[in-house]
Amino acid sequence: MKIEMDEKIKHRLIGLAVIISIAAIFAPAIIKKSSQRPDRNVTMNVKLPPKPLYPNVVIKSEKELFQKTKVAHVELAPIPEESQLPQLTKADLIEKNVFIKRASTPVELAKKTSARQNASIPVSKKAVESPDLKNKALAQKNNVSSPKKREAKGEYTVQLASFSKLSNAEHLLKHLESKGYRAKILRVKRKTGGFYFKVHVVGAGDKHEAEKLKQKLASTFQLNGFVIHTGVS
Repeated sequence: MKIEMDEKIKHRLIGLAVIISIAAIFAPAIIKKSSQRPDRNVTMNVKLPPKPLYPNVVIKSEKELFQKTKVAHVELAPIPEESQLPQLTKADLIEKNVFIKRASTPVELAKKTSARQNASIPVSKKAVESPDLKNKALAQKNNVSSPKKREAKGEYTVQLASFSKLSNAEHLLKHLESKGYRAKILRVKRKTGGFYFKVHVVGAGDKHEAEKLKQKLASTFQLNGFVIHTGVS
């Protein structure tokens, strides 16, 4: 007895058989992979190094630390003389100046001033006729009027530099004297306390001569000073 089947049903049965066979082949592999979970516990043998030993640190008191601490003394190089040219104000010039080293007024300046004073004194006809009276009048006028003229005229100097240390000022003073210049050191009191030392070059009869002296010092020593009228001859 033969069973006749429709072609469509036959094709479906063949396809179903193929699907079942493929599932039977790949199902065990899929089930095996799904059983391997990434979060499962893994046992591993790891050897850790021994625990390090802490060093023996002795904590000392602050007093002991300061007693054992050594303080190093460093000698700083002196500041270049060229960079120490202060800007003086009127208050600095009015302050009382104390001479550290005295430099006498040039003899030539004294001669010039006395010659000018003698030339400016008026002489009457009677004084010209009698030499004795003339000499007495000149002596009296020189003794009385000359100091007033010198006080009114004053002295012009060139301030070359100012230092906070006396040794630097003395070094510049010796250098100036070795070149034939007359100089002096003035000690000026600071408003904040302490002193600073000014180096002045003297020998100028008037402001014009002082300006020439300033230019000469600038070309010789490379120091740009400035002219000051001290008010005292």
